[in-house]
Amino acid sequence: MSKFDYTKFTKPKIQEAVKPVEIQNGVEEKVEQISMVGVVVDCTKLNVRQEPSKDAEILCEIAVDSEVTIYEDQSTEDFYKVCTAAGAEGFCMRKFIRTK
Repeated sequence: MSKFDYTKFTKPKIQEAVKPVEIQNGVEEKVEQISMVGVVVDCTKLNVRQEPSKDAEILCEIAVDSEVTIYEDQSTEDFYKVCTAAGAEGFCMRKFIRTK
């Protein structure tokens, strides 16, 4: 049996979340995000998209019953801005996420 070097494989890099910053009088201050927890429902896999549009690039898919963090202040009428358990951030259609 030959040995296989598993160290050559790494997990894909997830884009780091950009922390919102507000500048007042030349001083940067962190802005708190309004967040809540949601669960994927009514679909087998839900697309996480780069922009809040059905035509936007798909970043990844998440399974039904997965929990996501929702950033309500960055969401739109039809899409939630979410962060998955794996750390991927993007937009998902509201109709497939139930808030807790």
